[in-house]
Amino acid sequence: MHDLNIIELNKDFRDFSKISHVHDFTRRFTLYKKDKRYSLQITEYDFKGFAYLFSSYTIEDLFLETKKGDKLFVYQHRTLKFAELFRDQEFVQQQSIQNLRGYFIELDFYFHNEGSKLILDYIDRNQLQDVFDLLLFETDCQFRGRLMTELLINLRFSEELEDPSLT
Repeated sequence: MHDLNIIELNKDFRDFSKISHVHDFTRRFTLYKKDKRYSLQITEYDFKGFAYLFSSYTIEDLFLETKKGDKLFVYQHRTLKFAELFRDQEFVQQQSIQNLRGYFIELDFYFHNEGSKLILDYIDRNQLQDVFDLLLFETDCQFRGRLMTELLINLRFSEELEDPSLT
């Protein structure tokens, strides 16, 4: 399913994927329900780590803006896997992801960012646990279950997503 040996994860992402406090988790992860789908919003997320974790999935309509020094680079592809970008070692080592958006065909959900917030949008209920497990792959399985319970306890609904005064 995943080839997690494509690149070496950076230290910041490794630290993030090992969440150790429920409070930190609930501050950074927010789950919204919109009709029969879900939106997961994660603050202060490492976008390169996200691309790494989801590298084996095909993306439709990928828009990716990266930065190397003072230069901005834009990648737009009709279909692509992040793994194809990671074959370029310069991309991996020297470019930082500024903006991204696209649609995972196999997983049937959209993703984009707003500043440092990563938004996974329109996630099917049947895929939610798999996405969550992948995002926190280095977290102990029992603790991950507790975090998922916290996420569901704090579930918000679409009207809260549309009204910024409620967030």
